[in-house]
Amino acid sequence: DFQFSDDKPHSNASTRIFSKGAVNVFAILFVLLISTFLAAQVITNLINNHKDTVSPEHPVYRKNLSVLTGVFRFPIGGRLNCSQRVLEPSPISPTDANRVRPADVQFIAAMGDSYATAFLSYTDNTEEVDDLRNAVGNSFIMGGDGELESHLTLANVFRQLNPSLAGISIGKGLNEEQTNLNVAIPGMWVNDMQRQARELIRRFQKHPTHSTSNGWKLIHIFVGTKDISGFCVGQKGSTKMEYKTNLTEAIELLQDALPKTIISIIGMTNLDFMWRAPTLIKQLRIPCEIDNFELLAQRRVEEYREAIIEIVSESQTISRKDQAVIAQHIFDDLWAPLTKSDGSFNADFYAVDSFHLSNYGNSLVAKQLWNHLVSPDYRKITTNEMMADESPELICPETSCPYIRTSSNSVFCQ
Repeated sequence: DFQFSDDKPHSNASTRIFSKGAVNVFAILFVLLISTFLAAQVITNLINNHKDTVSPEHPVYRKNLSVLTGVFRFPIGGRLNCSQRVLEPSPISPTDANRVRPADVQFIAAMGDSYATAFLSYTDNTEEVDDLRNAVGNSFIMGGDGELESHLTLANVFRQLNPSLAGISIGKGLNEEQTNLNVAIPGMWVNDMQRQARELIRRFQKHPTHSTSNGWKLIHIFVGTKDISGFCVGQKGSTKMEYKTNLTEAIELLQDALPKTIISIIGMTNLDFMWRAPTLIKQLRIPCEIDNFELLAQRRVEEYREAIIEIVSESQTISRKDQAVIAQHIFDDLWAPLTKSDGSFNADFYAVDSFHLSNYGNSLVAKQLWNHLVSPDYRKITTNEMMADESPELICPETSCPYIRTSSNSVFCQ
């Protein structure tokens, strides 16, 4: 029997009242339990019936978002319609950096800033936050999401030529599991390159020594965005000498620790192609604390290119044949935001901020990067029309010189 705190027994009437109240309470709880269960079933069915359309990766979802943001266009695919003779690896792994075929490359890596991490390449600030805004699997250099036929990245081209290629980045985020041998960090200045070089060396050391000692490595560097935009926040940015010194010291660290290495430096974009794109496309003005930023910044872009050319030239004096430093000029001749055939700006090329590259934009840049890698120096040029070309056809290595092109084999190829 129930007892009150004074341990006195209930009367029969009070017991009947309490019993009726208990029954009512249990009945209400039972109804609520059944209702919750039924509601859960309805929600589960709705999710199951529509799960293909709620995923951010689903084409329908992406198509709908493209109407709102203009940054979810699919990447272009790539195709190598080349003779097997120029695509196959060397019979014996070469010892000379000037005779490395693309299929000889066993490791691909990258250093730099947010362009190397594909920042905002298929998302925006409201969907993802922090590191997840870096869709490293879409990076024009390192992206390994998808296959070459539907997703053109440099890493996917090299992986088709060498399925055992190591280093590619996948998915979203900046954890080592996603980035692999891509040690680029958004917002970094050129003075971070020595630290990134040491981090890259550490990651290489996780691979078997035999593999890293004998396998050819292709490392790309793209940095300088923050060094130039530093003008706008009351900083002097990095001078040409600072840019050159920091890059040179990082390259020396890599060459001392990593045999059989080709280091490829990508030159900065012109001001009107990237920095002024938000203003020209969306009339969004980037705040700046100085009036003559554009003049100073464009001059600094050109100085950085001069520094890269000097680094490449000076690197040819090293005695080691298993090292090479090369330059890619994919942005040098682009003086306005990318346009369509009707002359209008191609907003799809840019991410939601109109400053970084979309997934689609990354794939277009990747095409030009591959084309430059297998072209001699005197043919490394990219016009607006070439960058906008969506055809999947990639340039084939030359039959007479089927190598990654360097300054040396651009002049004399054995």
